Amino acid sequence: MISIPKPRHAVEAIADDDRSVSEVVGVALLIGIVVIGMATILYVGTSEIGEGREGVEVDQAEQALTEFDSAAGRVGTGSTSSQEVDLGLRVNRGTLDVEENTGNITVRYFDPFDPLNGTEVMNTSMGTVVYESDDTTVGYQGGGVWRSEGNSSTMVSPPEITNPERTLNLPIVKTKKRGSVHSRVRISSIESRQRFPDPTRDDSLSNKVESGILEITIESRYYKAWGQFFEDETNANVVPAESPNTIIVVFYGSGYDFGEDAGIIATSGPGEIRMEGSGAYIDSYNSSVGPYSETKDEEGIVKSAGPIDMYGDSVIDGDAESNDQILLNGNASITGDACANEGVEGEDQVEGDYNCSANVPELGPLDRPVEIALDNLSESNDNDEADAIEDERLNFSDVGHGQTEGEVLELDPGEYYLEKIEMEANETLVLDAKNGDITIGVRDYVILDEGNFEITGNESDGNVTMYIGSEASSGITVAGSGNEPADHFYVDGDSSVDVYNDTSTRFQILAPSHFTGAIRGSSSVDPQVTGVILAPTPGDGPSQFIVRDGELFGAIVTGNLSVENNAEVHFDRGIIGSGIPFGDESLIDYLYVGEHEIEVRD
Repeated sequence: MISIPKPRHAVEAIADDDRSVSEVVGVALLIGIVVIGMATILYVGTSEIGEGREGVEVDQAEQALTEFDSAAGRVGTGSTSSQEVDLGLRVNRGTLDVEENTGNITVRYFDPFDPLNGTEVMNTSMGTVVYESDDTTVGYQGGGVWRSEGNSSTMVSPPEITNPERTLNLPIVKTKKRGSVHSRVRISSIESRQRFPDPTRDDSLSNKVESGILEITIESRYYKAWGQFFEDETNANVVPAESPNTIIVVFYGSGYDFGEDAGIIATSGPGEIRMEGSGAYIDSYNSSVGPYSETKDEEGIVKSAGPIDMYGDSVIDGDAESNDQILLNGNASITGDACANEGVEGEDQVEGDYNCSANVPELGPLDRPVEIALDNLSESNDNDEADAIEDERLNFSDVGHGQTEGEVLELDPGEYYLEKIEMEANETLVLDAKNGDITIGVRDYVILDEGNFEITGNESDGNVTMYIGSEASSGITVAGSGNEPADHFYVDGDSSVDVYNDTSTRFQILAPSHFTGAIRGSSSVDPQVTGVILAPTPGDGPSQFIVRDGELFGAIVTGNLSVENNAEVHFDRGIIGSGIPFGDESLIDYLYVGEHEIEVRD
């Protein structure tokens, strides 16, 4: 018998159809999830495997180029004429090549008395054996191995540069390419050259660095790592250069001092020493023997690369030298010799010899040392340890800022950085150098408006060095002196910079070649500054300093010096032979520079 299906209700039919569709959709979704999951796992896993493989290959490249470094060092220094190295990089995805014109190094030496004509010791491309994978490179360059990723770089293996006990050994390996380069390479010596001391000169047997500035400029994709190497492994100052991917490394010859050429010096070629007005006076003393009151004498030397012009009843109590002319007008007089290459006018007012010539050196500008010092002090200092400093300013606000008497702040031995110093009446900054040196970097200027610096301790204690960057102007002009600017250092009224025993070398100011300043008093007040102010200017630079109705105990090196109207400058002969305080950590006595050229081929 044939069974006829029982008719269903319409709602039941629709429900059964939905269940059938749901089962199909569910299976499809399940399959889709599984497929997507497998694809995701496959993609992520492949990516991680790729990244892991790339990392392993870069690590292999580091090891391979470190082995290359060792072999290249033996070839470059002459231990062997050639070496074969299997770098083991055949299956790596990165590329290996020699880039000859990369990684430039320049070594220049600047004599302090001839700063515009630095001697170029070496200028060459170091060349780079480079393994590159995506944005990561590992390179052998200049005798070291370096790694870069994006904008950063690190050292893998150091170059052969050493700096033991004030000696700098700078052997640079220069790499050249011959033909294609693959995993197995041969390294051959081409030539080794001695760059310093220069073997072609008579003094070739001596590699002693007497004085001056040694500047090493390195341009490289690994420049940050190069800079870190010099900071960590040598005594150099390291600063970024204006050019991209470049750093500058600076050492100072330990003989960089005042020597026998010390004096009151106007260093600009056209610059002058000008003395005028009633009571303008220059003499000398010797703080290494005693204070001015006990050692005043007539043995000072006034020197100018430009003219010395004297008016009124001004007096130089000692000798005077000028590469130009010495002019004596009115009752002006010189008690010692007056030596001028362009002659002396008013020779009957010279008590000593006036038929003599002069040879005044032009001390080089200190722009670079000042810039380096300020950069270093702004990045690393002891401001946080000093209650006297808040937000890179002296914190007199807690004591009324000039409203009460006896407001005193104190700085202990250390290194500090300030935007500017502005001190008012009754404010005193005690620089407690009894137990060590104090270094202060001032970005803009120093104004003592009846304020005071007091340097404690005696001549055997610490010194105070102040770098004034002169980046911004105070806007101050000197009344009675033609409103000439005193933008960066100004002392007036009853202000003073006091140093025990008038030992000027214990307070030294170093400033760039555009520095201007003044000590300005009046008939009723006599500001006194003890210290050595160094702001030499090459050529026709703008540096100048004015002393009017005030006193300076020490020395000043500037572009132009004006001593006016009851001003007294007392040259401290105790500075002769004293070093310019760049810091012992950056000094060198001996230098050796060698260039070792090698060739790399299959």
